[in-house]
Amino acid sequence: MSLRIYIYDKTNGLSVYDSLESIELSHHEATIWIDIATKSRELLESVASRFKLHELTLEDSLTPDHLPKIENYGNHLFMIIRSLAPQSVVEQEDEEDRDHSEEEEFTRQIGIYLSSSFIITVRSQDIPWLDAIGRQVRQYPERELAVGPEALAHRIIDIAVDRFERGLEVFDREIDELEEVVFDNPDDFEMYDILDLKRELVALRQIAREQRMLILRLINEGSGIISKEWRRYFRDIDDQALGVINYIAKLIDNLQGVRDAYFAFANVRLGDTMRILAVITTILAPLNVIVGIYGMNFKVMPLLHSPHGFWIVMVLQIFITLLLLVYFRKKRWI
Repeated sequence: MSLRIYIYDKTNGLSVYDSLESIELSHHEATIWIDIATKSRELLESVASRFKLHELTLEDSLTPDHLPKIENYGNHLFMIIRSLAPQSVVEQEDEEDRDHSEEEEFTRQIGIYLSSSFIITVRSQDIPWLDAIGRQVRQYPERELAVGPEALAHRIIDIAVDRFERGLEVFDREIDELEEVVFDNPDDFEMYDILDLKRELVALRQIAREQRMLILRLINEGSGIISKEWRRYFRDIDDQALGVINYIAKLIDNLQGVRDAYFAFANVRLGDTMRILAVITTILAPLNVIVGIYGMNFKVMPLLHSPHGFWIVMVLQIFITLLLLVYFRKKRWI
């Protein structure tokens, strides 16, 4: 659990606190950023009481698998955004065998409270790039925080969308590896891999769509919390968010292409097997006829009492087999 409070005003510059009791809210023109990393409802309730945040947003902030959303509560906006988690973190959680949804497994949630004078970010898990923004605010407060809460909100959402897009490259590589398995070692291919990957991509596509709807709401937001100037900057993020959706759609199409290629190879292999079985059956059919005839209990049959009868029948069977093999070879059936 951690709490970082950044307050900037033109007179005193940047002040950093780690508790609510240390804040002096007498600076009406100050810009405040509170970054909360906690799963404690009590801490969030104390912040909500101090800044008059709506009580309905508290549970959503602490729900780790909530889809992106935005709501206007008059004096502030409440948003939930998600960014892709680093692959190393996902692999570590897989080893620990945690029980969670795709939203929580592959993405990290950030709750954002935005008003004209403050921005509050809430998260229940470590998000290194958000911590990096905090360090940059300490180093360059005039550039990072002095511009206003809407500028910081823009940067957070911009980085979240950008990391979402870059994180999809991991899925792209997984699809390429599956494609190599299909072409090089089809016996090692598992259909469950495609089904799991498709389920994950569909969940991420839903998140990306909801996140774009959030950005569109920000572009058309009319409460005055976001100025017209900054709406233009959010429109640039919307182009990138649309690119994320198209990227995921392309990955799903590529995954379906891998599945279709596997089915095509499986059908070809099945056809080869059936052709070989048909050739064997065709060769054995006349041999079975000959054996069946000489297996009948008649006293008078050609070559029945001949000392060379057995060898003549064997040579006949071999001749028929070779004749059929030559015929099938000319027809390119074998």
